Amino acid sequence: MASGDLGHQHTRDYIETPELSPSLLDLLSNTLVLYQTIPYLPISTLLNVAATSRSFRHLLHNTPGVFRHLDLTQVTTAQFDIDGIDHGGEVWRNVQVDENLTEDDFYSGPLRGIFSSLRRRNILQHVNTLVLDGLSVTSEFLNDILVDPSSRIRILSIREVKNLNERKLMQALRYACRPTRPEDTPRLRALYYFGKKDAAPLMATPPLTQAALARASRGVNISAGWNHKSQHALKASIESEGEDWYSRKGRMISKPIADGWAETLLDCRRS
Repeated sequence: MASGDLGHQHTRDYIETPELSPSLLDLLSNTLVLYQTIPYLPISTLLNVAATSRSFRHLLHNTPGVFRHLDLTQVTTAQFDIDGIDHGGEVWRNVQVDENLTEDDFYSGPLRGIFSSLRRRNILQHVNTLVLDGLSVTSEFLNDILVDPSSRIRILSIREVKNLNERKLMQALRYACRPTRPEDTPRLRALYYFGKKDAAPLMATPPLTQAALARASRGVNISAGWNHKSQHALKASIESEGEDWYSRKGRMISKPIADGWAETLLDCRRS
């Protein structure tokens, strides 16, 4: 066989070699890709992905740091939009099927149910950062987090939460920081309470149909120009505003600060 035939055969074999595309599992198995993807996925999505196969379950449940950050603010089952029981009491009477049901059971029910599920799945023990902004959070529920020896929560955000007894929260913090507390407690190192919660993320755009894509393609040149202008405007706005604490003037904390926080902060600082 001539040398030209060998070169032709080699080229043909190279061209006919099928191109292998990485699967989703292959991509997420790269820890760099996985850690960059996780912050954009709610806990419900991670659990759904883990339920698809043993491989995904092993990957997500055995990779350190997957469940380190837990944000429950957008979880549907964590929402509590019922008015207080003192506002007429109708709702409270409807749910009080047991005389032993307390206000804490009522107000913290959604979160306690979620925590119970996470604990059964052995996920809660891996959580270091917990975000509960805007949810129904009672002081008793927070006290359980502080005193639970299995809790590994280091950073807790409870900005603009509902149904929280502020006095009891301060008492729980001061008790957790008492000089006679057990060694290596409390594990909590940062508590975000003052200030406003972060703005809710924009709703995801529903998938476009083929007809919608065809209509959109006709105006792509016009929209591209506006997108270019919008990006420049957004960039300029972000650069000019910066962080609220460094650019805004006036009162940063809108609601009055209750008496006792100064002493609480000093006790926690000495711990």
